[in-house]
Amino acid sequence: MKYCKICFQPIKTTPLRFFIEDEPLICDSCLSKIYVDLHRRKHYGASILFLSTYTGALKDWLFQYKENLDIELAPVFLYLFVPILKFLYRNYLFIPLPSSEDKESKRGFSHLEEMLKSHHFNYIKAFRKNDVEQKEKGRTDRYEDEGITLMIDPEKLMDKKIILFDDVFTTGNTFKSSLDCLKKIKTKTVKGLILLDNHFIEQRKLK
Repeated sequence: MKYCKICFQPIKTTPLRFFIEDEPLICDSCLSKIYVDLHRRKHYGASILFLSTYTGALKDWLFQYKENLDIELAPVFLYLFVPILKFLYRNYLFIPLPSSEDKESKRGFSHLEEMLKSHHFNYIKAFRKNDVEQKEKGRTDRYEDEGITLMIDPEKLMDKKIILFDDVFTTGNTFKSSLDCLKKIKTKTVKGLILLDNHFIEQRKLK
């Protein structure tokens, strides 16, 4: 008997889901709560694919995952999107955007790496970020340099097709700083993949 990683109830669903998904991770009810809002937008010259918006179940599950250290939720966030992502980015190398080292150390795991690892995406941890959390800054300070540095041999990224991956896009500052680092390397192309789009919500707050 398989149990839903969200509600812990037995997964009772159609035979078709078991055929398509092999081992469903979440029940029909929880699956229906995932709000799909695929949309693209350019930031800093890079095309970014957003999977949803910063509302609803995915936002709540993300808090449970990151703040309550529920690592079992790692495969849930990309679960519904894996087939299309595997198709679109088959030959891409994923780079998870960096979190605060202090926060990651306290959490005990890299939340973005665990998401990618759980679905066997090809990824590499390439960046390091300073320990100043965005939520500890003022709204104006959020737009200052995040102190992103490349911590691997640049040759590992040369001639690669890169996807910069993050869970939430708010100001885009971390994305920009990471993108700026990659512009110094001869990569083939750099695109973005963001789980939850919070950009315009935050922009309204800043006004």
